Amino acid sequence: MAVLTLRAAGHRLQQPALDKAALIARADKEEASPWPGVRPVPAPQDLTPRCAWLTSRPPISW
Repeated sequence: MAVLTLRAAGHRLQQPALDKAALIARADKEEASPWPGVRPVPAPQDLTPRCAWLTSRPPISW
């Protein structure tokens, strides 16, 4: 997004910045599998706690 913002503002990026942006874009691309498409948002009770601190607390009441 920063690159797009800078370009939209008329700034010219130097080649090292463009090279780094390309490197990040390649790493960020999900080449292992195609995009799964739109999926429903999980409900709070469906979320899995990821650490002991979360499991030791009472559930959040929505």
